Amino acid sequence: MDKTIKKLSLALARLLIIFSVMTIVTVPAVTAQSASATRDIQTQTLAPGESTTVTVTITNSISQALSLDEDIPAGWTLTRGTDDAATFKPETNEWVWFSVAAGVTKTVTYTLTVPSDATEGYYQISGNISNATGVIDMVKGDEIIAVALDATPPTIEFIAPTPVNGSTVTVNYVNVTVNVTDESGVSSVVLNWNGVNETMYMTAGNVWSVNKTNLPDGEYTYMVYANDTYNNQGASEKRTVTVQALADILDYYRCLYGDCEHVSTGELLTAANDWSNGIVPPGFTEPITTMQLMQLAMEWAGAGV
Repeated sequence: MDKTIKKLSLALARLLIIFSVMTIVTVPAVTAQSASATRDIQTQTLAPGESTTVTVTITNSISQALSLDEDIPAGWTLTRGTDDAATFKPETNEWVWFSVAAGVTKTVTYTLTVPSDATEGYYQISGNISNATGVIDMVKGDEIIAVALDATPPTIEFIAPTPVNGSTVTVNYVNVTVNVTDESGVSSVVLNWNGVNETMYMTAGNVWSVNKTNLPDGEYTYMVYANDTYNNQGASEKRTVTVQALADILDYYRCLYGDCEHVSTGELLTAANDWSNGIVPPGFTEPITTMQLMQLAMEWAGAGV
């Protein structure tokens, strides 16, 4: 009998220990999940004296009073933006809500300004949200701002022989050439052709180029990205070009000014000039022959143009 009682007592004691351990493990987890916060920094590379907008989104799961405090780099300026906090303490950059209902989301925005005498480097923002029991979570998401003497992205300008946006070319190749400038220097230039990136190469000075060859007929989209030595990235406009290559040199001249059904006077004169000077039109290996020129002339005369 005594042995049975002892066994039951030991089993009960073990259950109590397990229950206590489970209580210790699970209670803080529930408390930690009562609210969470995420930070978004609009611009994460700034020059001295520049500003960016910071947004903190708080998600609350139980009814409680809450506070948010943001710890910014020394000497930086935080300017309160939009929020519905009951009160704000600028000395500690702290917002307080007296009562936040379960399921409610709070959004705080503020402007962060870099001192004009700031040195280059990486600076961190940290923050916490608290309730009556203390800190319940750290603010997650963006936290690093890079300060660089140059925070301006490169300027990208399409130049000839790049086709005009929305144009049609009658050859099976497209040359994309850009002029890229930046005060700190350009480190890389990339062509995005139909969604695929490829490196562009400097041909002279600030000029970068890529020649796309053997293109099937169709419409193509492209744009250019450039990074400077501070890793600021610039982007060009997006352009489209239609490739409609001509296999016949007569078609080249027939379509030179848009109307492929009739040979215009200008098209005939251009063909005659090329024939006279031995000029090879783009996409062909030989100039127009005498017989081909006469064919164009007969078409022009027959059309009565």
